[in-house]
Amino acid sequence: MARISKAKTYFDTNKALEELNMPQTPIYFAVRACAHWFIKNGYVASKNTYQDKVFVITGSTQGVENILAHTLLSRGAKVVLNGRSTSKAKAMLEEFAYAGDSAAYIAADVWSEAECQSLIEQAIQQFGKIDFLVNNAGMFCYGDLEDTASDVIKQVFDSNVMGSVYLSKAALPQLKQQKGGVLFISSMAALNGLGGHAIYSAAKVAMVSLAQSLKKELHKTGVFVGYTYLGFTENDSEKRTLNPQGELEVIPSRPGIKPMPQHLAVLKILKQIEAKRYFAIHSLMGKTFYGISRLSELLANMILLRGYRAEKAFLGAVNSQLISVHPSERHAM
Repeated sequence: MARISKAKTYFDTNKALEELNMPQTPIYFAVRACAHWFIKNGYVASKNTYQDKVFVITGSTQGVENILAHTLLSRGAKVVLNGRSTSKAKAMLEEFAYAGDSAAYIAADVWSEAECQSLIEQAIQQFGKIDFLVNNAGMFCYGDLEDTASDVIKQVFDSNVMGSVYLSKAALPQLKQQKGGVLFISSMAALNGLGGHAIYSAAKVAMVSLAQSLKKELHKTGVFVGYTYLGFTENDSEKRTLNPQGELEVIPSRPGIKPMPQHLAVLKILKQIEAKRYFAIHSLMGKTFYGISRLSELLANMILLRGYRAEKAFLGAVNSQLISVHPSERHAM
């Protein structure tokens, strides 16, 4: 179950590392298992929206999309879970054991077109069809463009952009046949480029542009195409980000911002799917900034520049603390 971070600052690395040792609670999984059993055996009516629909959700071994998978299963759907590592298969199968043959885990690296094609083919082989694709897998990074290693740029774009391209292209024949849908999980970083996060912002903007283009190309097919500006959301303690040198680090908390609980983000995603809304902005902060950006680009840039300067000043102040953290703790997956 996700833990709310108590770190006081965005780069409070020491506090974030302490959270790695917090125990997982089985209550969440027990509740999900009970809900699935009651629905499966007809004791609780579920919405027909998802009954026997097959969802492929990339990057669903943790975080919001993991909770989304559990929620869809509880509503009668069948779910293909995905992650890069085959070593996670056992853990995923144990976590979703309550769902029986309604859940499957398929390892595939979305950076590879061949593996994306294989993921779609295996999903069809497992369940006979695909109704919905959720493009979520993607690396996160921070750092100024000038300081960012070329390999980091490639990893972020390959995972976020090319992964979405490869998977969407491979799934389109099925989605058109089933008159299903595809949802791109973008970020508030796509509303206006963030200083210190140029590569990540650009990748998320590209995902939005891809969705916008697909909506036009598929307008006569009955396929729903949407994208979501995900806001600041609770992170699992295992989640990592790439620093400018390409090293994996713990994602700490953001200063002065209360992250949205993962289950609430999931409910917003489901509401968007059910209503077939073209795009959705999850947080009040995101909606406010979206409005400001449309009214005044100058004002929006002034606000973001102030935030960028504050973040740079803080990074300089805590640089010595980051150096003092043992590399095995900072970069371990």
